[in-house]
Amino acid sequence: MLNRYVLDANVLVSAVLSPDSTANLAYQKALDTGILLISVETFAECENVIFCSKFDSYISVARRILLGIMFNEKYL
Repeated sequence: MLNRYVLDANVLVSAVLSPDSTANLAYQKALDTGILLISVETFAECENVIFCSKFDSYISVARRILLGIMFNEKYL
């Protein structure tokens, strides 16, 4: 039986913005060893946070849109 993981919005956003972060290590471990569970509410919070202008220097708007689509198709 696969492990199930629930990560909060802060960890998911940090994983996207900083590939070398501890948050990304946790995210990758969840993907590699089990099933990542994301609620609709957590996904919505991630979308709201990731589109804040303060992250423009970290990730392009186009990439944010693509990530949102990929997450939506995979987890919701």
